[in-house]
Amino acid sequence: IETVGTEELRGVETTHYRTTLDPAKLADALESAAEGSSDLLSGFTQAMAQVDLSAVPIEVWVDDEGLLRKYLIDLELEQGGQSLSTSVGLELFDYGEPVSVDLPDPADVADPATLQSID
Repeated sequence: IETVGTEELRGVETTHYRTTLDPAKLADALESAAEGSSDLLSGFTQAMAQVDLSAVPIEVWVDDEGLLRKYLIDLELEQGGQSLSTSVGLELFDYGEPVSVDLPDPADVADPATLQSID
């Protein structure tokens, strides 16, 4: 883990770190935590094998309370001779604040299992 420095995010002082995750070690850790019963874990392991992903570079920003404030993952994938670059990031804020969620009208939602793909 490399410490990049300190940065302020949304008025909160954070420490910025950079590291690389090993998907095989991550799968082993998840399997231990899930006691080998997770379908999600199986899907994760199969997906990693399909794209031949051996390292996942990740950057995280953590505040003084140890709360994750931001993460960024940049991936370079290759499958079947095709290359793909993608970035996934998430910023977390307003910890401890009340949350209000307005649910949509049931007529405006659908069960994903009932949806069909369009060819």
